[in-house]
Amino acid sequence: MTQLLTSGRHGVNTSSARPTQPGLRRFDELESYRGIAAVLIVVFHVYQYARIGPGSRFAYQGTAAYTVLHQLDGLVDMFFVLSAFLLTRPIVTALLDEAPRVQGRGFLVRRALRIVPLYYVTVLIVWSARNSGFPGDWRDLLEHLTFTQVFDSKRIFYTIGPAWALSVEALFYLFLAVAAVTASHLLTRLATRRTKVVALIVSLLGLIAASMAYKWWALDVAHVAPDRWAYWYNPLAKLDVFGFGMLLAVIAAAGRVELRTAARAGLRISCLGLLAVAFVIRGQAPALGCTSTPSAVWRSRYCWRRPCSDRRVAAGSAHWPADLCSSSACSVTASTSGTSRSCCSSARTTS
Repeated sequence: MTQLLTSGRHGVNTSSARPTQPGLRRFDELESYRGIAAVLIVVFHVYQYARIGPGSRFAYQGTAAYTVLHQLDGLVDMFFVLSAFLLTRPIVTALLDEAPRVQGRGFLVRRALRIVPLYYVTVLIVWSARNSGFPGDWRDLLEHLTFTQVFDSKRIFYTIGPAWALSVEALFYLFLAVAAVTASHLLTRLATRRTKVVALIVSLLGLIAASMAYKWWALDVAHVAPDRWAYWYNPLAKLDVFGFGMLLAVIAAAGRVELRTAARAGLRISCLGLLAVAFVIRGQAPALGCTSTPSAVWRSRYCWRRPCSDRRVAAGSAHWPADLCSSSACSVTASTSGTSRSCCSSARTTS
């Protein structure tokens, strides 16, 4: 039987499995999409500094190229969804096929060997260059080396700003290993494959709901300021994104539907069209006062109900809600209770 999470590319030992076995095959195309997303995210971060002229306008601003380049940060979520799907699918397949109980240590060790050496070298070089005096900001170094900078609103973007995404990804690996071990113990009590699938789907829907409820709490109950990054970039805030990828993995592993060539082509075209529509919608968000919220619901709520700082949000962190007001004019008015509320106009700025 397949030894889940103990060996193999995605945590599954495929040495004795047939290459055509649906649940264990590699998804080279999706792996390629994940690589393309990673490259385009790098392009986005480079574009953040492509400002010209006395008004410090973005290059190509006002053109279709600007709409595309300025929205490439949205591919971070696409990367998270693909990662969750690709890592979860073989695990779910093995669970449904009654594989032996999971041993998560090997999975975590392999993931660490893939990312930690190069990451550590890069962090140490950059941190040393930015901290010439002894002892320097040792807490910043410690947080980056332990992937915990996402819990520190002050230092989350220190040393290597975009590394927050790698921190969230690494913490997801830890969560996935624990979840897989737990599921392998609990699912053995269920008699049929169908009940196991239902249990997994219900559990994942619960995780997605918990993440959304947390963001609702931060938004409407706690009124967390947009520059308190630790509230918006921590693993719980991103769990719904990973949860959708995991949910797709369960559905795919349970259904095992083989599409015809024409159907696959149509699905690809539809997905590209959906991605294009998402870029256009996010490109129009500044008119609503919110530039990079993940959906129309969140966008409308952030526009009209989001507490907003009276200063522009740092342009170097353009993910929701980081640049909530960086592309709109925001004025802060005092309410009768003394709480500041935002009033975002439709004027576009060049922060």
